[in-house]
Amino acid sequence: MNYRLLVELLLPNKTDALAYLEGKAPPPPRFAHAILDIRTTKTAYIQDFVVGPLPISPRTTVNPLNYPYNHGGRVKNTIVKGDTSGD
Repeated sequence: MNYRLLVELLLPNKTDALAYLEGKAPPPPRFAHAILDIRTTKTAYIQDFVVGPLPISPRTTVNPLNYPYNHGGRVKNTIVKGDTSGD
């Protein structure tokens, strides 16, 4: 089984937020940050995703969240210890 570890609102880019607060731009689009524990693969891992724009619509996509991390938003799950059966 895979598990949802976290779902939260992703903060907008600072320059986009400041432009909106200064009245120079429309509100920035909203996105969610989701962390999933993927155990249904040969090597279990934890992956960050960005979901949006919100609210959910046909334009909404789910993509790996890579830019804030040195490890690409994906790390090996060492807690599972090789058991990926989900039991």
